Amino acid sequence: MNFPDYFTEELLKKCQIISLKKGDYLFYTNDKVKGFYYVLSGEIKAIRNMIKGNEVSMMRSQAGDFFGESALAIKHYICDAICTKQAEVAFISSDNFKTAMTDNHFSMSFLLAIAKNARRQCSRYERLRLNKAKDRLKHFLICESNPDGLLIWQSSLLELANELAIEPETLYRVIAELEKEGIIQREKKQIQLLVNEEVV
Repeated sequence: MNFPDYFTEELLKKCQIISLKKGDYLFYTNDKVKGFYYVLSGEIKAIRNMIKGNEVSMMRSQAGDFFGESALAIKHYICDAICTKQAEVAFISSDNFKTAMTDNHFSMSFLLAIAKNARRQCSRYERLRLNKAKDRLKHFLICESNPDGLLIWQSSLLELANELAIEPETLYRVIAELEKEGIIQREKKQIQLLVNEEVV
């Protein structure tokens, strides 16, 4: 299993491996926080149901990402965590994490990983403040694609619509419009950004 090389031997021995199928819940809103997770494979997302009934993705973690680490600051989860693609995650209890943090190499590496995740979260919140669906999709492509402007999206377009907090039909329409305008090119699970426009 692919754990980060900075995980201590003691922590590796104490990690609990959990296997999940698509649609399985890892935890629910108001469950007691006992630790957090490291995603070994697949994908997990945190969702919150809004007053109007729509679902908003608060976080999305894939292999190599931590998940739910921000919940260490609270007593109960404030969102649901659901598996969107068959996954294996390692559960890290709060006590085992505190012990691992006494190792300087682990603590510095963990903080850098958290900083990287914080940047992604800031981009997500910035994106959700954009009113136009087209601007949200372009913002997502600019922030999440590789240096060549290529986004490989392993989940369904429905999941991408949830990530952008828009209706699936709206996403399909926007993709078609951007393809017609020559801004993107889509092929199966790949979207190529052809024109790097500013999002306002």
